[in-house]
Amino acid sequence: MTSHEELDCPHGARCGGCFFLGVPYPEELVKKQGLVRRAFERYEEHAALAIDAVAGASRTVAYRVRGKLVCDEDGAVGLFARDSHDVVDIPECRVLAPALSRVAAAARKLLASAATSLDGLDLRLVDRGVLVTLIARRGTPSTLLAAFSLALCAESSEVVGVAASFRDPRAAKLLGTGHVVLFGNDVEAHHLSSTAPYHFAAHGAFTQVHLGQAERAHRAIEAELRKRDARRVLELYAGSAALSLRLAAAGFELTAVEAYGPALAHAERAARAQNLRLTTISARSEDATQELARQNARFDAVIVNPPRRGLSREVRRALAELAPRVIVYMSCDPATLARDLSHLGVLGFAAGVISPFDMIPHSDAVECLVA
Repeated sequence: MTSHEELDCPHGARCGGCFFLGVPYPEELVKKQGLVRRAFERYEEHAALAIDAVAGASRTVAYRVRGKLVCDEDGAVGLFARDSHDVVDIPECRVLAPALSRVAAAARKLLASAATSLDGLDLRLVDRGVLVTLIARRGTPSTLLAAFSLALCAESSEVVGVAASFRDPRAAKLLGTGHVVLFGNDVEAHHLSSTAPYHFAAHGAFTQVHLGQAERAHRAIEAELRKRDARRVLELYAGSAALSLRLAAAGFELTAVEAYGPALAHAERAARAQNLRLTTISARSEDATQELARQNARFDAVIVNPPRRGLSREVRRALAELAPRVIVYMSCDPATLARDLSHLGVLGFAAGVISPFDMIPHSDAVECLVA
C-alpha cells in the first residue's frame, strides 16, 4: 500500500482503532493540519504563526512497533469497538508490524483454551524479536501466568521476553503495575534506525510507534541544534533516552532528565556499552530544572517532549531562568502546545514555524515540532 491509498480493513466497521479509516491519505494529512490550526487559532498571539503541511509517512500499513491490545473471556484479542467496551477481535489488523501480528495470533490461539484469562497484551518490537507484557487482573496467580508465558514462547519463537503487569478492573488505563518478568531479560536492545545507537526497551515502556517518522523527527531536531550551534543540550522527559543517546553519538553534550529511575539506569547502561557520554538526572522535570537554575547551569538548548498535558507552569518558568538560546519542543497535543507557547512567548521565547508529523497514520493524533 502506498501513502496515497485508503486503508482497507476487514475490521473497520466495528473496530475503533483507526479514526480516518476510508479517508484517502493525502486528505487525512490535510485534516490533521486543520486540527493543528484550530488549536492555535484560540490564541490571538499565534495569528501570524506559520504551520507547515503535515509530514506524512512513507509507510502507512504494518508500521506499528508497539501495540496495546485488549482481550476478553472468549479469547478475542483486539481493540474496543467504537463507543463501547466490547472487544473486537482483529486478526487481520492492517497497521500492526508483522511480528506483532504473528505473536498476537499465537496468544489468541492459546487464550482460546487457556486456564487463565487476560485483560490485555502489550507487544513491543525490539531488535531480537518481540517483548510481551501480559496484562492480568490483580490477584491472578503468577503460576498461571508463568505457564502461559512458557506456552507462548513455545508457540512463537519471535517472543524474546514476557512480563506480567497487574491492574484493577476499574482502572482507566489498560496497562497495569507491579511488572514481574516471567521469561527473558527485563530489557532488550532496540535501534530506532540502522544509523542510530541502540537504547534499552523495557516491557510496557513508551516508544514512538512509527520508526520511520521517529527517525525523521530526530533528524529535524539534530538539524535544528546544528543550525543554532547548540552543543550543550538538556533533554527533559527523556524516557529511555533514545534521542539523547543519538545526539550524544553525533557529538552533542547531553544531560537527560527522567523521573522514572529505572529508565535512566537503562540509558546509562546503553551509554556505557556504546562508549557514549551521557549525564543523567533522575528527577521530575519541575525539580530538575529549578535545581539547575539555582546552580546557574547553562545549556545552549533544551529539548522537551512532555506527556499530553504539556509543560507545567513551574517548568516553563524554570526554562526562562535557565535561558537557553533555543527550546526545541516536541508535542503530542497541539492544544497544550499552543497554550505553552503562549506562556513561553511572554517569558521571552519566540516560536518559529510549527512542523507537524504524522506519527500514527490513520489515527486522529498528530505531533508537532517547534523551536
